[in-house]
Amino acid sequence: MRAKRAKAIRRAQRLKEKPEPIDPAQRKALAFTRTFLLATAIAIIPLSLMPEAWFDPLNRVTAYLAAGVLQLLGLDPIVRGTYIRVPGFTVNVIAECSAIHLIALKTAFIVSFPTTRTQKWIGIGVGTMALLTLNIIRIAVVTVIGWQYPTIFELAHVYLGQLGMLLATIAFCLAWCHWVF
Repeated sequence: MRAKRAKAIRRAQRLKEKPEPIDPAQRKALAFTRTFLLATAIAIIPLSLMPEAWFDPLNRVTAYLAAGVLQLLGLDPIVRGTYIRVPGFTVNVIAECSAIHLIALKTAFIVSFPTTRTQKWIGIGVGTMALLTLNIIRIAVVTVIGWQYPTIFELAHVYLGQLGMLLATIAFCLAWCHWVF
């Protein structure tokens, strides 16, 4: 009899220790987070392992379009492959300059978000065009800064360039979420 009673007490204690069930909103948030992390890994890791030469066509187009922005600013840039040269200063557009990683991050976010396919496709298309456009302007501005103020080029490249583009990506994702809901 004592054994049965002790067993019943242990069972009652185990039942008390069970965590409270997760509410549906928390469950959706956890599912989104898990899917987003997985989608980000699937998108970013292969991009990071690809040889630089695979990005050469995109880098060339990015350099050419950034040179077009520089022409609108009154400069006379020379483009040779992925290099943009203005008098006394040259930049090389590499894969990290092409915004491909940020586009992959933004796409992973949108694909992971619980909404309709139409809204996802619109977000992917508009977001990709917006990030590519901002990136081309960023490269032109950083080139002008490097040409006029070579001592702060690295600072402008890292903070205006990379950090600014990351913030723009986050801002787009938040704006897209606002539009979806």
